[in-house]
Amino acid sequence: MKQVPTVIAMAAAILSGCSNEGRLADLAEQVTHEQAAQNQRMADSTQAVAKGSQELVTADAQARKEL
Repeated sequence: MKQVPTVIAMAAAILSGCSNEGRLADLAEQVTHEQAAQNQRMADSTQAVAKGSQELVTADAQARKEL
């Protein structure tokens, strides 16, 4: 998540001196791909946490049952 502000700052710096529309489009595409990759990593992490939480609840229920 910390990379997004850095990428935006870099984009702003490049855009301020950039008159080439092709370069602007390339930069926008790169930022979009990086954001999509970050979103996928966050979704994967959230799914892993949910799975771990479910396993913990199941193990706790089993331990209580055995007691």
